[in-house]
Amino acid sequence: MPALILIAVLLLAYSNGANDNFKGVATLFGSGTTNYRQALAWATLTTFAGSMLALLLAHGLVDSFKGKGLVPDEVTLQPAFLMAVSLGAGLTVLLATWTGLPVSTTHALTGGLVGAGLLATGGDVQFNSLLSAFLLPLLCSPVIAMLLTLVAYPAFRIGRRALGITSQTCLCVGAVYEPVRAQPDGSMALERTGVALETGHGCRGDGTGRHPQRTPCRRDHEPQDYPDECRQGFTANLVKSLLVTLASRFGLPVSTTHVSVGALFGFGTVNGSARLSVIFTILLAWVTTLPLGALFAASAYWLLQGVG
Repeated sequence: MPALILIAVLLLAYSNGANDNFKGVATLFGSGTTNYRQALAWATLTTFAGSMLALLLAHGLVDSFKGKGLVPDEVTLQPAFLMAVSLGAGLTVLLATWTGLPVSTTHALTGGLVGAGLLATGGDVQFNSLLSAFLLPLLCSPVIAMLLTLVAYPAFRIGRRALGITSQTCLCVGAVYEPVRAQPDGSMALERTGVALETGHGCRGDGTGRHPQRTPCRRDHEPQDYPDECRQGFTANLVKSLLVTLASRFGLPVSTTHVSVGALFGFGTVNGSARLSVIFTILLAWVTTLPLGALFAASAYWLLQGVG
């Protein structure tokens, strides 16, 4: 049984890595700061560093995800219960990864605890503890992330302007970066000469028929360029890391996915780019994660009990 529990836990860790690993660095790739492989390498390194830090910060989370306070202590020691929770959460996250749904492993684990706990205890699950220790942090964390982003992003913008750090858009001409400036009518002009630029379907930047990749402008004698996506990515990652680290310190089971989406939705609220249809899809995925995890975990516990 210990070997089977280890396999179930490794399945959960594997599914969590497949689903969550890139989310922490998605803004690095989305803003053009790094390419996909570089962002994935950063994700792997920093996730490993975070797992080492968890040895110091995550003792409260260990108790929470053992089911402490949710089910009787003797149930948390049952090998079948532990294995069923891991299998239920792991299968839920793997299914979500396969279908491309942005679900939360924290949510899946919570569902697994409830589903396996209901069968293991004959229905004696402490739903008051479920609400206060699990659901409230999960519900409140994306809202807090959104509010912090609404405050932090304008504050960082004011600080950037006060320090004289400006944004530039550059056009690559051979090996030279030519700064361009947006005109009131939406057109672009070379900053040095004022010559207007035109782009169209006939553009062949590198002879391959593909448009050149938009890259930040960097010069040794000027401040680095910070396009809007980079500033938003910096703010989102800062808010997310602070909230998740504090939650780990105090044993609150929040979701990195929820916090990240909350921060990004904050940007959408600021600049009016929020897409309600996308938000609805994400919320639908969150709502279905807990019952799906509960169903998988309850089924796994029933099968394990059946085979002794």
